[in-house]
Amino acid sequence: MFNLPGCLGVTGLIAASGLPIAQSLLNFDLWVMLATAFACLPICLSGRAIARFEGALFLGCYVAYATYLILAVQAHDALPAMSMVLAGFGLPITLVTLVVVALRQPPPRSHR
Repeated sequence: MFNLPGCLGVTGLIAASGLPIAQSLLNFDLWVMLATAFACLPICLSGRAIARFEGALFLGCYVAYATYLILAVQAHDALPAMSMVLAGFGLPITLVTLVVVALRQPPPRSHR
């Protein structure tokens, strides 16, 4: 959790003219980071333990994201198909799983 703001903050302080940000970061990567942070909320609020299937879900999402980035950099012919699979299957299955995880977890107990 520290790496992104800590490293970017220090780099921003050191860089004389600031850090240039690619448009692709604002168009795609930023939304993936926000979605990942949002997806972590049910897990973080449910006892701070990640079950195996939750870990497998996040690992699968990372592999899909990395694959998408590699295909995008290479302008590969499979990129449109990968986009369709992510939008039509990956996103819905991830959302359904996270809703189920959030609903099945009891609320956190307060410590007195």
